[in-house]
Amino acid sequence: MPQLPIRELGFAYAIIYTLTVIKLLLIRHGQSLGNLEGRMEGWASTGITPEGWCQARRLGQRLAREGWQPSHAFCSPLKRATETWHGLWSAFN
Repeated sequence: MPQLPIRELGFAYAIIYTLTVIKLLLIRHGQSLGNLEGRMEGWASTGITPEGWCQARRLGQRLAREGWQPSHAFCSPLKRATETWHGLWSAFN
């Protein structure tokens, strides 16, 4: 950590560190057909439903309103995850 100058505080000294805040946001995919049918999809690469697209866009709009500025994204290659990311990211463009 970068160290700022040491300041004398009477009988004590304080070393001040500059900390970097990292925000990590984990997002689950939007509604998929498997969700509607009540089944586990596992590694099956199915897309999201029209409702799933709406969920992704609404989440993106909310995050944009709250001031989130994504600098990096890591996404599963499964179709439902990538479609969710594209719907969410559309709010930032």
